[in-house]
Amino acid sequence: MNVTEKKCYMLDQGCPVHGYIHGKEAEELREGIEDLLEQHTQHAGGDESTAWKLLRGLRKLLDETDARDSLAWLESSDRPKAGTRKAHVEGVCMPVCGEEESYLQFFSKEHRAESITSILSKAGAPPTGWRLANALELPNEEYFSTIVEQYRTESGRTYPPLYRVRIHVVVEDVDAEETAKLWKEEDRSAQGDDA
Repeated sequence: MNVTEKKCYMLDQGCPVHGYIHGKEAEELREGIEDLLEQHTQHAGGDESTAWKLLRGLRKLLDETDARDSLAWLESSDRPKAGTRKAHVEGVCMPVCGEEESYLQFFSKEHRAESITSILSKAGAPPTGWRLANALELPNEEYFSTIVEQYRTESGRTYPPLYRVRIHVVVEDVDAEETAKLWKEEDRSAQGDDA
């Protein structure tokens, strides 16, 4: 499993980070503006109504164009906000809904499982313990108030830190042949562990 940060780049099939072809938004805008200019230039002649029609057309074009490249640029790792940290987790996995916690079971030599909290921890956002989280919801009960006071004394904080999180998930199906191969490897590995 790769924990290094994946970079976005141009591809005919689409970007592996954002899931679409970069440059399409710009091309759609360029073509739309060229069409509007061609439609209205020949009728311009100082006609104010033509200018307003052009402005309305441009506004409609901007409203109807999916701003995917613009949003990708705003989210770009080249323009990080202060305090922004990132983690990248990638690999073939099986999503598992557990009794206590759901997680992703990765098919790798490490047999690693990742939960959303473990991925956030890789980005420098460690989780708050469930006892403290529960205690903060019921601060007036004596047992819970003791937990809260202990946290405040030991950490020097009034409350645990909060994080603004953006989760972008790209999922691709693994074909039947590769799926069978990975499961066979998993079975052999498990038999080796039991031996």
